[in-house]
Amino acid sequence: MDLGKVPLFSDLFKETLFPDVQFGMASNPWAQAYAAGGYAMVGVFAIAYALAVGILGYLFNISKGGMRATVLVLAMWAHAEH
Repeated sequence: MDLGKVPLFSDLFKETLFPDVQFGMASNPWAQAYAAGGYAMVGVFAIAYALAVGILGYLFNISKGGMRATVLVLAMWAHAEH
């Protein structure tokens, strides 16, 4: 695989989502947090991410049936995005 040919998020969606932004975007949420706000933003993002994972884990443990499946899908979707 030639990584130079892989389209980046910025290449695909920047013009549609952020047409007035003059700079590129990072290719993952952690790098984007650093680019947007430095270590402070990475810290805020890490805390929010950890809280979300903890809440989803707790909801998974206390739910049953269809609700448990829904929580699992949300948790896997959130994990796959990062």
